[in-house]
Amino acid sequence: MDTILTIFSVLLLLMLLSNLDASNFKFTNVVCDSHNKSWIVFHECRLRVVQRNNITVNLNATLLHPVTVLHINTQILKKANGYKPWLVNVTIDFCAYLRRRNNPTINLVFGLIRTVSNLYHHCPFQGPQLISNLYVSPEMLRIPLPTGEYLLLTNWMFEKQIQAITKFYFSFVENLL
Repeated sequence: MDTILTIFSVLLLLMLLSNLDASNFKFTNVVCDSHNKSWIVFHECRLRVVQRNNITVNLNATLLHPVTVLHINTQILKKANGYKPWLVNVTIDFCAYLRRRNNPTINLVFGLIRTVSNLYHHCPFQGPQLISNLYVSPEMLRIPLPTGEYLLLTNWMFEKQIQAITKFYFSFVENLL
């Protein structure tokens, strides 16, 4: 009788553990840098810890002049003896992208921030640009990532010159079950 109870409890424990999601996505740092403070000023660029594994990003920037030509260079870098280029390095005309959302790589990133930002309108951009309480769960990522530490590097180019850089550092632990 004890062996049946032990086997049953082990099987129950295995069933419970198999339903747990072992994937973990966590922001570790965010850095915003304005190269030209006469174009863009960052008022807030920080992480906010809601729970132990629930960290949100808050970003508040003000564009001081109308931006009609906006190019964005997005790179994903993986940490391996320093951050090395990994899988994605794409530059797009963001104003053209907002008219026709036809870039699957940018669709992935823009899909994450669309509901928590005011970057969904067409060009020109001017005034406050916000991302508030951006939380990314592993289910929201539609690409499999290997376990590791990553950097999402974004260069914001107004009038074909880099005016600002945002760096989103995050760690990801894949589901091994």
